[in-house]
Amino acid sequence: MVAGTTKPPGAAPNVVIVVFDDTGFAHFGCYGSTIETPTIDRLAAGGLRYAGFHTTALCSPSRACLLTGRNHHAVGMRGVSNFDTGFPNMRGAINPRAATVAELLREHGYATYSTGKWHLAPMHECSAAGPHDNWPLQKGFDRFYGFLQGETDQFYPIGSQDTNRRRSAPLIYCWLLPASSHLQPMINLGLPDFREGLRDTNPLECCRLHWGRGSVVRLQRRGVTCLSSSVRLAF
Repeated sequence: MVAGTTKPPGAAPNVVIVVFDDTGFAHFGCYGSTIETPTIDRLAAGGLRYAGFHTTALCSPSRACLLTGRNHHAVGMRGVSNFDTGFPNMRGAINPRAATVAELLREHGYATYSTGKWHLAPMHECSAAGPHDNWPLQKGFDRFYGFLQGETDQFYPIGSQDTNRRRSAPLIYCWLLPASSHLQPMINLGLPDFREGLRDTNPLECCRLHWGRGSVVRLQRRGVTCLSSSVRLAF
């Protein structure tokens, strides 16, 4: 089934998953950090805080676990997707027999979007030539806006939209966001476009967004140390 053929229940919630690379308990105020994260603190106050989370300490395995709900060895992502050892626990891509949460929710009528860093496809597949088997749109997402590899230039990034790879000059980002010419604001710009597309096609659909932040940056802004965020979520 595809999004739109099945409707989620009227009380079905929107689902937003935010992935921060290289982040620990010490980065969030709700765990005692000196970094101010008021929105995350409010979410934590009304939800659950895990103190014994098992981390794979690498981005690709963490993403594979989060998207499939399974151990990273079981889905072929023992390490980062840059490597393929030939053994089933390290093939550089999520095993096709492992469904992602995006695939499951889409079957129940959700519109599914991913933005930011992907890093779940072998590097030789991350070009315009493909193959696209391990790109976000083949893993349950209706739309994608971000970059496929583990890293990209923060000021002259190579990005992809859906299955179309593109490269843009820094001038474009300066023109879109006069106050900034950094990668993260460019990634955030994909969010309004996704929302508008959802309203145009089916205003009743629920939305599941996977937002993969490529890095955590500490800024000094007016004397206050905070987690960087260019989107209006004000972490």
